[in-house]
Amino acid sequence: MKKIDRSLGRETGQVLVAVMLFMLVGAVVISASLTLTATTMMFGRATKEYVNRFYSGDAGVERGLWDIKAFDPGMLGHLPDSSESFTLNGLQVVVLRTWESVNATAEKYTINSTATENTTGRNISVIKYYFKITS
Repeated sequence: MKKIDRSLGRETGQVLVAVMLFMLVGAVVISASLTLTATTMMFGRATKEYVNRFYSGDAGVERGLWDIKAFDPGMLGHLPDSSESFTLNGLQVVVLRTWESVNATAEKYTINSTATENTTGRNISVIKYYFKITS
């Protein structure tokens, strides 16, 4: 029993210091990893929302282009200005289409599509100009 007591009495706490240093390094590495993960997830979510708004706005532009290309001029000669609203991917999309005569043989349509998130109010506008040559 005296042999055990003598060996315990000679320890000076070197292992305790080493373990505390390893725990400190581990805590720093883990906290940095968690911060990086949280930031990456927030960036990914923001990118996804932006892309969703952009694609919805672009779909509104394509809807306006379809109206122009499918239009039969008939008696009007040109497609009248219009405003259209619809919901796509949970976003409110407003499409404004305006007409302008450039000269005797060309028409210019401006299509402005705005996609707005209902919850946050964030929006994006996509504008496209379409020139139609008449003969």
